[in-house]
Amino acid sequence: MRVKNSKDYFNTPFEISPLDLAVIYDDLNIGFRRHMQISNDIWEEHKWIIPSQYRKSNKKKQFLEDVLYQVDYLYHGKDINNSLDAICKDVSDSGLVIDSSKLIDDYAGISKFFKTIWIQLNYVNTNGYVRTKVRSLLKNYHYKKRSEKFCSYVNECLYFYKLQPTSHGEECDISTVAIDNMITFKLLPRRKRRS
Repeated sequence: MRVKNSKDYFNTPFEISPLDLAVIYDDLNIGFRRHMQISNDIWEEHKWIIPSQYRKSNKKKQFLEDVLYQVDYLYHGKDINNSLDAICKDVSDSGLVIDSSKLIDDYAGISKFFKTIWIQLNYVNTNGYVRTKVRSLLKNYHYKKRSEKFCSYVNECLYFYKLQPTSHGEECDISTVAIDNMITFKLLPRRKRRS
């Protein structure tokens, strides 16, 4: 599933990619064994949330290898980029051209926030919820106010990740809740989850 014309990307994937996992594991300071266990569990139990190219029964190994590659890239990216520059120079010296921008992915945006919440609630956080203020969410992702487009995107993320926002114990709407209210995100109960 993709969102068109969001502020983050032209086409923002909701699915959690190997790169997303590597960045989230690094942000949450999750060790190697645990992140491999989580990646395996995601493939086994939650294939709906990973890109479709990894969902077939023979793609588990590829998914786990791609996660490992992205984790390795995070820790050794400078060395890899230096090697890539040297390879591009060697190739150009022989008269060929490599578009290195297609070999390096960029990662940014509010979609990371919801992907991180989903990982936390399913695999890391033992208390079952994650809290933030609307103002903090806006500020952390460089938004000045809650535009209609922003709220629509947040609601699509809530729907896709099956998250329920509450404020003061009551279900709330991100577009209307007071900006300084604490929002609590929980996974929707299984019977309420939308497919």
